[in-house]
Amino acid sequence: MERRRYQTVMVDDSTLTRAEKELIAVAVSAANRCRYCLVHHAAMAIEAGAERAAVDAVAADPRGARLAPRLRAMLDFALAERPDQASQADVDGLRANGFDDRQVLEIVLVAGLFRDYNFRVSILGLELEPWFAAARR
Repeated sequence: MERRRYQTVMVDDSTLTRAEKELIAVAVSAANRCRYCLVHHAAMAIEAGAERAAVDAVAADPRGARLAPRLRAMLDFALAERPDQASQADVDGLRANGFDDRQVLEIVLVAGLFRDYNFRVSILGLELEPWFAAARR
């Protein structure tokens, strides 16, 4: 079940790019201080085509990173305390940056997935796999 959820939200074709989804994962994981997810998804964001400078900036300061307006709007919405309770003004702000309703929903789904994963990973105390850490040096 969990594998299918991840596949549907993160991998299957959607209106957000894989790089955008991975940057949401990085931002949420950084905000939640989930190093395991942060490191894994930072690498995946770069592999998906996100600029390394943007990934590093989001990882270091998810709420304050200087980014292109569209990306900043997407991450601000994803980092909202409760994006499921967004106001019309919040959604209009995303629309002003070129997002449609489907993309707004996908931002909420990706952010929610990583809030859930970050919580579980932190509770379980998962640490980076030695092979992963060594491969990233």
